[in-house]
Amino acid sequence: VAVANEPGGPDLRSVWQAQPEMEPRMSTDEIRGKVRSIEKENRRRSVAMVGCGAVIVPSWLAVAWYLPDFRLLATVGLATALWILYHAHRRTSALRLAVDMTSSPSLAFYRELLERELDWHRRLPVWFLPPAVLSTAAIALTFYSSARFAHTPVFFAMMAWIVGGGGLALVIGLKRSRREADRWQRELDALGR
Repeated sequence: VAVANEPGGPDLRSVWQAQPEMEPRMSTDEIRGKVRSIEKENRRRSVAMVGCGAVIVPSWLAVAWYLPDFRLLATVGLATALWILYHAHRRTSALRLAVDMTSSPSLAFYRELLERELDWHRRLPVWFLPPAVLSTAAIALTFYSSARFAHTPVFFAMMAWIVGGGGLALVIGLKRSRREADRWQRELDALGR
């Protein structure tokens, strides 16, 4: 066995300094600032979701009221909007409740918030994507089968815009969510889960 400072033996000082910290040290103010940052993002996301819902839900109700032959489409669209709003509210309000419950956040509390943010972005495709695809498909099929629209080049261009635009928006949103999940994962890894 080689002893420290003997030729061929490890230098104990460099071994000690090279070891990883067991628990990262963050001040309460640093933790509080990071928690506030997460709160701010959640608030912004909630406002965006509520704003979208405030436009989409009445729009589908108007379609159901004024266009009786589109009621099935309106029902699918309304159900999709309510499903997404429900899941967004449930996940965001649970996170906001956790933040409100503490006046002095700890590192463990911050870690829990990061895990919830990570969960939000990882599960987003599960609860958001299927109803959004279903709603877009319902729009395309209803328009295609409706006698209101002649199957002209303009009609097919409109259909391509609806399906392609909706698909592009979903892809961009899912990529952004994946980037956010990666960011929260890096934050968790930096804390030494």
